[in-house]
Amino acid sequence: MQSRLEPEEWRPILASSLIYYAQLATRKSLGILARISLPISVCLLSFIILLLTIGPNSPGPYILLGIAAPIPSIIVGFLLVTSYLKQTRLLADRKASEYVGPQVMSNTLEKIQGFNISELEGGRSNDKPNLIQRITFVRQLVPIASGQG
Repeated sequence: MQSRLEPEEWRPILASSLIYYAQLATRKSLGILARISLPISVCLLSFIILLLTIGPNSPGPYILLGIAAPIPSIIVGFLLVTSYLKQTRLLADRKASEYVGPQVMSNTLEKIQGFNISELEGGRSNDKPNLIQRITFVRQLVPIASGQG
């Protein structure tokens, strides 16, 4: 992308990336911990309910819970963390748009989309929003920014 973007077009991209990584440095651990603790709490609550209703004499349900409970917990934790990282990227785009202007940010993202670089495309299982989602998000900011000014 070095030869394809003008120096001024790098500003929104770098601003968004710097904001994103600064947010991750300060909020990643706390956010991920909060999103993973929910499934773990559900597993522990299930274990306690099982213990109170069936009692400790029957090991079958505990073995089943020990095998089955981590699988949905891992899947839910992964989905929540992925969603959190996507939202963090969009928040970084919002802050960068406030810095450089939403129209400049939108134009730069549209230009990058025209390059058809597969590494920049996010997806469902990816922790990045795709360029279309980012452009749509930034375009929603344009009326808000122009109405304030």
